[in-house]
Amino acid sequence: MSSNRRTQNQLAALTKKLSKLQAMSKSTRDGASKARYTADIEKIEIELSKLKETEE
Repeated sequence: MSSNRRTQNQLAALTKKLSKLQAMSKSTRDGASKARYTADIEKIEIELSKLKETEE
């Protein structure tokens, strides 16, 4: 049961981080920053998909 709670907490934290990065990516005009945000967003999306698979 505690692993399920841990997974839920990780999902919530990653989702929050993802939405923050997406907002920052939309608001920046610097190409290098946008590329870095995009790379971070992709990493988080991969982590989220892995967590969701293990949750099922």
